[in-house]
Amino acid sequence: MPNSFSQHGVSVSVVIPTYNGATYLGEQLGALAAERWNGTWEVIVADNGSTDRTRSIAESFRARLPQLTVVDASDRKGQAHARNVGARHGQADMLLFLDQDDAIETGYIAAMSAALTDHALVAATMDYQSLNSGSIATSRRPSQADGLVQGVYAWAYGSTLGIRRLEFDEVGGFDERLPCGEDIDLCWRVQQSTGAVLVTAPGAVLRYRMRDSLPQLFRQGMLYGRGGPALFRRWRS
Repeated sequence: MPNSFSQHGVSVSVVIPTYNGATYLGEQLGALAAERWNGTWEVIVADNGSTDRTRSIAESFRARLPQLTVVDASDRKGQAHARNVGARHGQADMLLFLDQDDAIETGYIAAMSAALTDHALVAATMDYQSLNSGSIATSRRPSQADGLVQGVYAWAYGSTLGIRRLEFDEVGGFDERLPCGEDIDLCWRVQQSTGAVLVTAPGAVLRYRMRDSLPQLFRQGMLYGRGGPALFRRWRS
């Protein structure tokens, strides 16, 4: 079992990569500010070069999230890079990764940290209904609503992952060369390299927000279309 209280006095580092996330970031930070947990934790917003009010919205939560840090991750484009930059700025032995447009359910931090005391790699389940309505909620097949996604090894979306820093650093974090699917790749590499097994964290639920317009859905589909072949080439053996 790892030491859940790092040398810096912070148990959990929550990393949120952002890029022009002004529309929804406040909702995610508000959900984090409402968390009640006896442990000490920090929130790191890694800004990937936003040109809207993302940074100022994040800064406005300092009073509600005293352990909030906003860091510049604009030197290289990509969510994987922003996640890695945020992780490097974190002080804790446990890392939780979230996205700017989702929202955690109450008790998320406690549930994820409890799971990480016994497992190196954990994931939350996903609620597709709370933040989506009508045809949007059915525009994609729900994944991770009832369990993990299966592949070469089990995997989970990056916005639901928790990992011990030891294992994260051992595999070099997220691969910034991949156009998409770096979360799948990370899950597979950690399990292959360290022998860890990805498990679901009981009681940890993420309210997942789906793309709400046809252009956004199209762009997301195109990105997934690029990521799939890249993963196949890397893992085909």
